[in-house]
Amino acid sequence: MSYFRSALFMICALLLINAGNGVMASAQVNRPYYNNGNNVNTNNLRLQVQRAIYGYNGKGNDVTNRVRSQIRNNQINMEVTNDTMGGDPNHGNKKNLKVMYTYGNNKSHTKYVNEKDWLRIP
Repeated sequence: MSYFRSALFMICALLLINAGNGVMASAQVNRPYYNNGNNVNTNNLRLQVQRAIYGYNGKGNDVTNRVRSQIRNNQINMEVTNDTMGGDPNHGNKKNLKVMYTYGNNKSHTKYVNEKDWLRIP
């Protein structure tokens, strides 16, 4: 409990000192990301989409920029449809989206999502 009181006192003292100088004080809190019990700093995790192809049987449209535009807070959460992918590259066939990306430590991943399903990364 004394550690908490000491920390609280230090924060209040800094706020008062800075307030007297007309300076606003701020603090940044880094929330940990828990992965299999390991504590990982989320500031080091960055989602980068290398390539995204939407189509059928290996033939389709490059939708890399369209998928990249959906990155929010290093995450993607989007439905895979002809509309969201910019059109139907293979009329009459069930399509899928292939996304090649890196996340954290630059480890490469590939994810396949069927048409009408949701792309969720990570």
